[in-house]
Amino acid sequence: KAIIPQLFDKKRLEHLSHADLVTMVTPQGTQILKSIARRFGHSRVAERTHYLPHPQLPLFTYDGREKENIVVSVGRWSKDAWFQKNPKLLLQSLAGFMEVRTDYRSVIVGSSVELLQPLIEELCGHLRNRFELIPFLSPEELRDVYLKSKIGFWTSRHEGQQGTGSQALCCGCSTVSTNGVSMNCFAHYADRSSGRQAIQNDSSFLTDALVMEAHAWDAGHRDPHEISRNWTAEFHHVNVARRLLKLASADRSRTP
Repeated sequence: KAIIPQLFDKKRLEHLSHADLVTMVTPQGTQILKSIARRFGHSRVAERTHYLPHPQLPLFTYDGREKENIVVSVGRWSKDAWFQKNPKLLLQSLAGFMEVRTDYRSVIVGSSVELLQPLIEELCGHLRNRFELIPFLSPEELRDVYLKSKIGFWTSRHEGQQGTGSQALCCGCSTVSTNGVSMNCFAHYADRSSGRQAIQNDSSFLTDALVMEAHAWDAGHRDPHEISRNWTAEFHHVNVARRLLKLASADRSRTP
């Protein structure tokens, strides 16, 4: 499909033309598919394509506890995921940020997270005591990490709908990330006074984005109650189910 992308798009659209509804997990992805469908003459696919995010459990909700100066990053850290998750860029950016903001620390969560310890020693060993590496957690334990953190941070090269990012938002965190079409979920997450994306995907710009986000918290421009309220309305599973039922009902009323 990388060699002949137009052929791949045409075959995918032919397949999707048999569906009553087509859903995409980001608003930007929805618009991209609609545009491709119209380009290749599949107006029906475009009309029946809608945004529907992955659902999140209601336990991911901000409970009012005091936020600490913590940047949390959650992901898979096994070496086969390093190209996608880009941990070297993550650590370089965090190191630059924590040198500016000496009142912040980093919490990194996920399977195989211990593999990041040698990278920390190599890239920013002088800051080792301000990094906390936590193995895979239960949903309840992960929620508790989000609830005390202010900023969620991701440096991936690509994501679909980044589930841990949506969980963090539901728990009242703001988000900072790399940018680009392959990270368009975070363009959506940065909306509604909920975060920002770096201008360019290198450590200096990501450090700047983290510094600006910390300043936004300092200045009272980030409200965890409001962030949680806005995003639980979109991501909690009951609300996603209601949206799907509404879409299905509209489709039935349209079908002759």
